[in-house]
Amino acid sequence: MKSKLLALLIAFNSIEKHKMTYKHKTLAVVIASVLAGCNAEDNTTIGNGGSNTYAPTADPVKTPALYVGDIVEGIYHFTDANIPPRAEGKTEFSWKLEGTPIAATRTLEVKSDYLGKNMEFCVTPVSEGAVNTRGKEDCSEPTPVLDSLGTKPTVENVEFSSLEAPVVGTEYDIEWIYEHAEGIEEGKSIVSWYHGEELLEETVKNDGSSSSTIVFNAVDGDKILEGKSFTACVQAHTDSDPVLSSIVDADKHCIETLPLQAKVGSAPEASSTPTIEGQPFVGATLSIADNYLDVDGDKAATHEYKWFSGETEVATTSTYQPVEADKGNFIRAEIKLCAETGSPKCSAEFIKVTPMDTPIGVSSEEAPTASNLNFTITSSDEYPVVGATLRGVFKFEHPSATEGESTSAWKIVGETDNLVTCDTNAHNCDVTIKAEHLGKELDFCAIPVTEMGKPADKAYCLSDSDNAVTPAGVVITGSMEYGKTLTANAVGFGNLTAEDGYWTMDTSIPTDSISNANQIKVGDGSTYRIGVQHLASDIHVDLVYKDPKGKSDAIHNIEPDGIVTDNDWIAGSHDKSQDARNFIGKEVFFCLEDDNCFEVSKSDAVGGLYYDQTNAEVRGVEPVRFVEMTASKFHRPLTVAETIHKGALGVTADYPEAVHSININGIDWALSKFSEKNVVAACRNLSADTQWFVPVAYKNDNNLAGNEDMPVSLEADLIQHVADKRVSTHNSAINSLMSPYYGWVVGNSIADDGTKIQYGSASTKNTNNENYATRMYGRGLSHDGKQFNNAVNAKNVDDLPIFISCQSVK
Repeated sequence: MKSKLLALLIAFNSIEKHKMTYKHKTLAVVIASVLAGCNAEDNTTIGNGGSNTYAPTADPVKTPALYVGDIVEGIYHFTDANIPPRAEGKTEFSWKLEGTPIAATRTLEVKSDYLGKNMEFCVTPVSEGAVNTRGKEDCSEPTPVLDSLGTKPTVENVEFSSLEAPVVGTEYDIEWIYEHAEGIEEGKSIVSWYHGEELLEETVKNDGSSSSTIVFNAVDGDKILEGKSFTACVQAHTDSDPVLSSIVDADKHCIETLPLQAKVGSAPEASSTPTIEGQPFVGATLSIADNYLDVDGDKAATHEYKWFSGETEVATTSTYQPVEADKGNFIRAEIKLCAETGSPKCSAEFIKVTPMDTPIGVSSEEAPTASNLNFTITSSDEYPVVGATLRGVFKFEHPSATEGESTSAWKIVGETDNLVTCDTNAHNCDVTIKAEHLGKELDFCAIPVTEMGKPADKAYCLSDSDNAVTPAGVVITGSMEYGKTLTANAVGFGNLTAEDGYWTMDTSIPTDSISNANQIKVGDGSTYRIGVQHLASDIHVDLVYKDPKGKSDAIHNIEPDGIVTDNDWIAGSHDKSQDARNFIGKEVFFCLEDDNCFEVSKSDAVGGLYYDQTNAEVRGVEPVRFVEMTASKFHRPLTVAETIHKGALGVTADYPEAVHSININGIDWALSKFSEKNVVAACRNLSADTQWFVPVAYKNDNNLAGNEDMPVSLEADLIQHVADKRVSTHNSAINSLMSPYYGWVVGNSIADDGTKIQYGSASTKNTNNENYATRMYGRGLSHDGKQFNNAVNAKNVDDLPIFISCQSVK
């Protein structure tokens, strides 16, 4: 290497050097690293807060042959590509059965339940150190579980030791006869007891015998087992085979029990004479304090009731409300107490309840009222923000009566339908604020009711005294794309407006959990443009290809400030803290106050880069989505997550998923394998609203199947000058993994295996009539399982895992 640029550490000039204390966040000033070097050995990944440290890898990951009964150990190779390499830390393991994790260990006992299913061994490499210590999970190919290699034992005469049904609380035995053709003794055979499809218990055979014992309970959690049948399955195991060093399973033998019988004990009883609760008035609700007691510990079930008005039976319900015909009569009742389980289930006879000592009359009480209407925020939020839970409160008022079944509700002021209706617990009426409530008022109303059912003359509401709740929140619009603008509008915070707020960015790599300690301030006020440079598209300036003599390679830059390309950017005197690599994949926040910040990715802002392969709900700042030149425009490459969550980005369902990836700037970028037959189809499937083509380096390369109808306006010869082999990034001054101007992934990187990936952005350089550009598509990559090599030409694309950008008419 002739020369090498030292790492340039430039502090963000626009950041005030002070600490901000958040409610949940600590603001830290982060220094951005702009790294440049030469040749493939330079480590230029910008990772966590400017770190140029590679995460470890696990490659290859393999699963050994899987036979039932074996104890196997997963195979992997730990690699740390840093110099010097870091030692391996607490690497994490996972065994997956048909895609579902079942164990978090490196070793695994292969059970008979796995037979015929596919398993994967997965490794998440972890190194020692403090930065980029956790790599991405890598899994082996799915491996089928095969039957035991040894001779299976046989199991005969599987039966219960008793012909009687099992009884709650008593031992119940199952027996079998074990045999093996080679005389191998029986090992730790297992009996599995099931209630329907649910496994209740696994028991190991009794020492010295082929039998196992279980004791059934009457209930299991909230399930009543009494009266149910069970299935017992015997899986006999050999002792360890001295030749195979494995355990061989017999085929399962299952039999079913008779229904579980109740344990005979004492009937439920009342600890003291039950009484009637309630007021002796027409319309009042009467109930019974049953004083339930069961000496066997069986829980109470639904009891049986009889209500009498005088000598006439009037109801068999758990409560009773006297009617006009009951005036002057004494109310009495009888109850039969019942248990969920056990025997006897119920008391032998109805128990007489102490009768009411006052005859039923008619109440002439006045209507109740409500006072002190208000609300509390039951969540941890300080303001009634979107996502906060509000609880309406009020005080029941009446000069003599007690409160009965009052009702309450939440609604939107000016609308008739209730958001929430609370008719069983009016004093705990909760509503959760949603985004659609912003700009509206929420009203809480209560209708108090006396014990005897006398309601208030009207509903009492917060809006009666102009105290309706104004939901607080911040509406953020705009685009999470580098170079685009975000706008915040604050609602419901009193005199506090969005103009008083500021913007921060999380500098942790996207694959980390959002680290609020890594926040930096990036802007003030209600708007924020992600980055400060002027893109050519903003001032309607194109990169124009001029070829007056038919052979010039000149790509003329006609933007007044001379900055439209990566090379112009690197050579310019601008603030390099605004390098696109410092923004791509990062989360942006808008803060009204130090303790009141909102994530842009959870707002109405459009766009954004998807980086989490398991969660389409999280986004970071995306690179410039389209790069435009004359009549053409190019779409940025996709991440692995975006080839999975196609709909989130607007990519059609037919776009292929990645077969390989390269981690650049903490993001897994998709390398997709295209054949000559489907590479154009991939671009055609990029989106439904645009006709996309595959960019080619030469006009005579435009012979990919399906790409023949590329319009002349796409200027294939222009792409020759943009993507000619002489001007690919490994020969240029741009020796970085991401475009500093557009944020696109570029070439001359170090892959996981230490070899080059040749790719770059759609930028050009105009100096001494030499044009430098990074490839859209063309001379791509071949993959032999271990490393990437340069392909021959654009037509030779079979089995190539490559970055791909698609081209269309502007």
